Amino acid sequence: MIVEQYGLKYSRVTGQDLEILRYWRNQSYIRNTMQFKEYISPLMQKAWFQKINNKNNYYFIIQHEQKKIGLINCKDSSESKVAEGGIFIWDKSYWGSPIPAYASLTMLQAVFDVFNSGEASIATVAINNKKHLIF
Repeated sequence: MIVEQYGLKYSRVTGQDLEILRYWRNQSYIRNTMQFKEYISPLMQKAWFQKINNKNNYYFIIQHEQKKIGLINCKDSSESKVAEGGIFIWDKSYWGSPIPAYASLTMLQAVFDVFNSGEASIATVAINNKKHLIF
């Protein structure tokens, strides 16, 4: 599945994406802002993918100008009727730009209008992620 909006392209995560995701997710500047801060091994990454690769989870690689810059997701939404979203942008040149907001708006619209994934949407931000924590 591929979605395009606001000049961004979103490609559903496949098994071929696991190493690039693991590489970026393990970078200290990303890992330290997450709730799960441990190093992710290849085996852990494969187990994660087996768990999320289903009809209740939507994980997308975010691309801008044909460059992979981050990951956005909506997960475990059908049972609870609440879609939980998440995003991380590994390309620091996009931090502080409107791109993460555009990606979030696209995912919100997809949650309600395309995936019919929930009646509400939430996102959790680690308390120590001060740069991205919004009160």
